[in-house]
Amino acid sequence: MTSVIYYRISDGGYKKEKPSYINNKNCFYSFVKNFGCCDSIVLVADNVSDDTWEWCIAIHAKFKLQRVVRTHEGSSAGGFRFCFGMALQLPDDTFVLFVENDYLFVPNSYNLLLEGMHTSADYISPYLHPDKFIPASQGGNWSVDDDGGQITKVYKTNNRFWMLVDSTTMTFGAKASTLKRDSDIISKHILGEYPTDCAMFNELRENNRSLIQPIPTLATHGELKWLASTIGLEINSWKELL
Repeated sequence: MTSVIYYRISDGGYKKEKPSYINNKNCFYSFVKNFGCCDSIVLVADNVSDDTWEWCIAIHAKFKLQRVVRTHEGSSAGGFRFCFGMALQLPDDTFVLFVENDYLFVPNSYNLLLEGMHTSADYISPYLHPDKFIPASQGGNWSVDDDGGQITKVYKTNNRFWMLVDSTTMTFGAKASTLKRDSDIISKHILGEYPTDCAMFNELRENNRSLIQPIPTLATHGELKWLASTIGLEINSWKELL
């Protein structure tokens, strides 16, 4: 399966409490260490400083990325819109992965994601989001019972289990044909300054689209309160992956 990854980097973004090791450079190196074997990586640098842009040019040459683009969309939704527009031009059978710049990944993440794409799911996330085990009454997910459980469906591939979920972040993958089919729904949720990711995936679910996340996780978000809790592979902390 041919694959194209759009990695979005910015000097802006939400104000979030993060561990000291979560930054643009560490997160990109974690990504490229595990996804550098894919067919094509497009680095989209939106609203970055000249120093960050010079760094992007350097890593473009060092890692032989397919393309590096400097944009001035000025928002999280704008940066995604730019990438989404490019993705809609790809051949239908291309695996497309959108990656934000505040994630760390476990070894072999790319191949494991491709494994997950052999299930019947329409969309895939590398991130086992902790909210899937936190009741709504405690600030978690609407579908989680008060005891921390929910009704779902689990698939098995050679090296991971995959849990059917209702939503994830804007770091996710799908075939280009799926993105084209669902472009009207996705486009509605990336019009403003920030994507409405939860609402987007719930609308997709209401239209019989499916989304899976791995057990154990393949990645963590960089926000301290949403660090993935089941790293697996005998790794004690995310910092060990750097």
